[in-house]
Amino acid sequence: MGIFMVPATNNNIAINLAWDPNVEPEGDLAGYNLYYSTSTPWGPGVAPLANLGNVTSYSVTLPRRVYYFALKAYDTANVESLTFSNVVNNTL
Repeated sequence: MGIFMVPATNNNIAINLAWDPNVEPEGDLAGYNLYYSTSTPWGPGVAPLANLGNVTSYSVTLPRRVYYFALKAYDTANVESLTFSNVVNNTL
């Protein structure tokens, strides 16, 4: 997953995320859940940000601070992958 930032206003930042599609051997990929945290390490403070469906990019405007993002893929039975994608963060 890659991350790109664009200043939105003095107090906000526009964050653009993009990633390569997950290759499902079963061919039943339904989409991605995006998670975020405002602290590291990645763990208990992780919160879902959005259910994205089957897309490979997402943009969001958030208050200006450092965020950490990761994805989990889910299949047509709504079963989510056990592990997160690589974690990326915006740097201010």
